[in-house]
Amino acid sequence: MKLFIDCQRYMKGYRILVLFAMSISFFSGCKMKENSPLYLNSSVPVERRVDDLMSRMTLKEKVGQMNQRIGESFFTKDRENLKMNMLNDLQNGLVGSYLMIENAEEYNKLQRIATTSGLKIPFLNAIDAIHGLGLYYGATVYPTAISQATAFDPKMVEQINAQTAVEMRATGYHWAFWPYMSVTRDPRWGRVGENFGEDPLVVSTMAVAAIKGLQGDDYTAPDKVIACAKQVLSDSHPNNGVNVSPAVMSDRLLKEVYLPPLEACIQAGARTLMPAHNEINGVPSHANKELLHDLVRETYGFDGYIVSDWKDIEKLDNFHKVAPNQKEAVKLAINAGVDIHMFGDNFVDELVELVEEGQVPMERVDRTVRAILTDKFRMGLFENPFVDEDKVNDIIANPEHRQLALESARKSIVLLKNEKNTLPLSKSLQKILVTGPLADHNAIVGDWVHSQPDENIITVIEGIRELAGQQMDVEFYNPGDIFDVNEESIAEAVKRSKDADAVVLVIGDNDNRTQTDWNLNHFHKNRTGGENVDRADITLSGMQEELAKALSATGKPVVVVLINGRPLAVEWIAENIPAVIEAWQPGMKGGQAIAEVLFGDYNPSGRLPMTIPRNGGQIPIFYNHRPSMFAHYYSDIKKGPLYWFGHGLSYTTFVYHDLNVPETIVKDQEIPVSVMVKNTGVLAGDEIVLLYVNDKYSSVTTPVKELKAFTRVHLEPGEEKEVKFNLPFEALSLLDKELKKVVEPGEFEVMVGDLMKTFEWTEK
Repeated sequence: MKLFIDCQRYMKGYRILVLFAMSISFFSGCKMKENSPLYLNSSVPVERRVDDLMSRMTLKEKVGQMNQRIGESFFTKDRENLKMNMLNDLQNGLVGSYLMIENAEEYNKLQRIATTSGLKIPFLNAIDAIHGLGLYYGATVYPTAISQATAFDPKMVEQINAQTAVEMRATGYHWAFWPYMSVTRDPRWGRVGENFGEDPLVVSTMAVAAIKGLQGDDYTAPDKVIACAKQVLSDSHPNNGVNVSPAVMSDRLLKEVYLPPLEACIQAGARTLMPAHNEINGVPSHANKELLHDLVRETYGFDGYIVSDWKDIEKLDNFHKVAPNQKEAVKLAINAGVDIHMFGDNFVDELVELVEEGQVPMERVDRTVRAILTDKFRMGLFENPFVDEDKVNDIIANPEHRQLALESARKSIVLLKNEKNTLPLSKSLQKILVTGPLADHNAIVGDWVHSQPDENIITVIEGIRELAGQQMDVEFYNPGDIFDVNEESIAEAVKRSKDADAVVLVIGDNDNRTQTDWNLNHFHKNRTGGENVDRADITLSGMQEELAKALSATGKPVVVVLINGRPLAVEWIAENIPAVIEAWQPGMKGGQAIAEVLFGDYNPSGRLPMTIPRNGGQIPIFYNHRPSMFAHYYSDIKKGPLYWFGHGLSYTTFVYHDLNVPETIVKDQEIPVSVMVKNTGVLAGDEIVLLYVNDKYSSVTTPVKELKAFTRVHLEPGEEKEVKFNLPFEALSLLDKELKKVVEPGEFEVMVGDLMKTFEWTEK
């Protein structure tokens, strides 16, 4: 009995102890919850979360958010010290963003380190998603920018970038260093393929479409990313055609040609910008306060953040020589308007010192950090910093994305020449020979693409064989890479053409980096284009033209297919080969699209977004030139370029009629213009309708014509449609002698197709 009573007492005491412990635990939990940082509470408004987090951050931790590092795959054995410095920064909460992390696994690994550091701040992950996520193994590779511009289809560009954003978020990327918004007029420059061509309207329209695709209406949606409009400014205007070279130009040229796309991108909501490597009129872009702050922020109203290009802050010291050391370079760049330092050591400590010394204002740092943290909160990275590695392969290069890659490749092809009805090739031919150094080459995908699965890329020969099937004998002869073509391989190609009914010759440039050590060297011996591969001679490299001449001499019908990122001066081919296709760099499905055009399964519709010169000595040459530009011509070459901007043929014919413009123009109101377009051929096809305006007489010289609107229209045989445009009144404007935008009274010409009408505006 006593034992029973003792046990009861024991159990009662135990229950009291348990209840006491539970009460302590409960109240401790309440206290812990109360002490949990407000910024980690997702129900709190973003602005308050940012305020709370910034109040907890040291100066060094704030500067760390302005510090961008690069993925581990970049660090070769001789760079282990840099890798360790990077990891130390990450563990100490001193990395705000990353560039070029190789894959989802590496991203998750690094993000786990970041989110277990002191303040648990995740990083933004950036990538050069130039034409799809080409730097990621297995992702969709779309046609390059110059190819996309050829389609004159901004909705297509928007869709490409929307799909790219989906693949980016699935693989752990939040930030695309894209779009390029530089107007490009110099084919010597190796980066032409990354751009949308020579016309400011086309460049602006396509760049804005890319931003809309990447960011959508709200870049914080789970399938959207931050866009970065680059390069600020005019790196596409190197005075000698070489990347990074100085740009020297008038204020008029800047305001008429190079600034409109930048302003358009900012008005479209581009969240970030990137300065160019270059200098403009003696001032390096990364130290140009007048450009990056006064113009971009104060005049255009940009409220995002600006990331430096690759170690370009350091270049203010060791390259441009406007700063005596790196610390002074950091001061110049940050005070000019650069917010984030792309890759490199010592930045954090140097900027901390500059702030402590009063050489960089504290509010300058706070503004940047507030913008960066706001994006991290709005994108949900504090709650969901990781990606599902198991789902990556179901999302990248999925059937829907592959289909768009094919459709955009089709639209990107330009039929430059087609004499004697050489094209389309008849499927009743017994045998064709496919040859040329690029007929079975990954140059078809362009620059900014890592190695991809072989099964993902359709080369030209693969596309032709698949389409021809068993109907004809398709022989392929590889004469070697571009610089391997020689007299022996040319002779062999000629020999093999003897019993062929037609020859398809695939030649051009190779911008692709897959044969190159990405980390250390952009200059593989077989690269003839792309970033940092500029050329004084824009004719065909090696003995490619000799190969074309030898095959043409056989008397066989020869079709030349050009694969290239820049216009090539192929005068002999343009004058002697009966059929020429400008395929640019049509991406992973390019070979199929080219085959469909060759055999008539797809009717080509592309138009040139850039003028093709007949000789490098004509550079610069562009369609919207001043009246006096060709008052005289070169005495040693034929007049004019090979092909003007806007050129492009079809397998059908289109006729324009009934161009209508109003008799009375009302100030500040849209100008309605309409034209009838009819397909008078036997094949369905797309027609790209281009509308130009010319101010006949003005106080300053204006272009002989300037593109003001464009659209695509699909027409069945015999079908006609009315195409309508509503031109803004501003389309008639010019910059007067004081560089103010005005519309001057007088006569204007509207040109559409082969039609032209004159109207007059009189200011009342």
